[in-house]
Amino acid sequence: MFKHEALIELGSKVRDVVTGVEGIVTSVCFHMTGCTRYWLETKVHKETGKGNDHWIDEARAQVLGSISPSPSDCGPPNSSPRP
Repeated sequence: MFKHEALIELGSKVRDVVTGVEGIVTSVCFHMTGCTRYWLETKVHKETGKGNDHWIDEARAQVLGSISPSPSDCGPPNSSPRP
């Protein structure tokens, strides 16, 4: 059994040092080969209405800061509370 630990906290603002893309880490993935990858959510482009979200290797992530998400940020927009 493999035991991994993320070096970057969820909610951290990071830059991909290879592409220069910046975003917020919202997920982490531990591969059984030892590679740790982070899901980077980016801002939406005004022209296309799409972001450039993607996985990056831990070695490519430069931490720029962090955010403090609130519990209300979870779930689909306008979702009603669960019973």
